[in-house]
Amino acid sequence: MAGSRLSLVLLPLLLIALVCAVHAERKPRLVGGITEANENEEGVQRAVNFAISEYNKASNDKFGHRIVRVVRAQKQLVAGIKYILEVEISRTTCTKSVTDFSSCPLHEDPTLKKDKKGAVTLGWFSSSHNLSHNLPPEIPKDTI
Repeated sequence: MAGSRLSLVLLPLLLIALVCAVHAERKPRLVGGITEANENEEGVQRAVNFAISEYNKASNDKFGHRIVRVVRAQKQLVAGIKYILEVEISRTTCTKSVTDFSSCPLHEDPTLKKDKKGAVTLGWFSSSHNLSHNLPPEIPKDTI
């Protein structure tokens, strides 16, 4: 009888110790810390689409650009979610009269190709609105 009481007391303690041991092996997450994001996440895709749309609006180029590759995607939980993207873009053969450049062929001629690589930081503070982004009105040729 005393043995079963002892095991009833020890069982919860063992469970607590097991939970603590499992959580101790995980890397601690810093509140507001930057973490890697999957490029296929819905939020990353929305940020990528917004970034290239803004780039095309701000660019003086008569041709549209599209993102060829997401090199790296990160996110940070702040007042909303902040996305930090490193992307490669390339010039398409479509003029800006087209609204969706995703199916436009890319320029093959090296003088017209104008591939670029750059970083973009976007802050999303609600599920459907972007309240801040750091894309300047005139974007330098070597960055996005």
